[in-house]
Amino acid sequence: MDNFSDLQKKILLATLVVVLLFVVKLTYDNKYSSKTLSDESNQKAVESLEEINSDEPDEDDKTDTIFVQVCGRVKNPGLIELNQGSRVIDAVNAAGGMYEDADLDNINLAKKLEDEERVHVPAVSETSTSDLPSSDQGKVNINTASAEELKSLPGIGPKMAEKIIKYRDKNSFSKIEDIMNVGGIGEKKFEEIKDYIKTN
Repeated sequence: MDNFSDLQKKILLATLVVVLLFVVKLTYDNKYSSKTLSDESNQKAVESLEEINSDEPDEDDKTDTIFVQVCGRVKNPGLIELNQGSRVIDAVNAAGGMYEDADLDNINLAKKLEDEERVHVPAVSETSTSDLPSSDQGKVNINTASAEELKSLPGIGPKMAEKIIKYRDKNSFSKIEDIMNVGGIGEKKFEEIKDYIKTN
């Protein structure tokens, strides 16, 4: 350094200072840029998670409901929305209750309901001994009946009518008890409909 003039020393020192400042600035910019990029990535991740969570329904919004048709001797017949696991009595009450001439002996108020089921509340005159079918006349032929005719049976809704039709397409009913081979029709449901069905 003794061989350098004062001017050269000053120039060299100034150059070193400039280089040092440049290196410090470059290092700072890289760190800041990385931090900003990281912060932006984290923010995007948080926003994506919030969007996913917002698309999921709250537990309070998840309700299992069914729709049943209530007709016959009720005050407000029509389509009724009920909670899953509801019974016939719940459907009847939701339809405004029954008239005095409703025949309670011929409807199972404790029966659990399924979606798309039809609940028919008969009048006493409909189910009196003299009016009940004593022969095959007036009964529904389960081998040939349409879906609408099948749905007229107690406790038979659209889904069950479809099951009956699909079953008989492959296996005809030789006796009315054969209808219990259709999934969903057990002894209780058979007892409800046996007086209203025939096979020929």
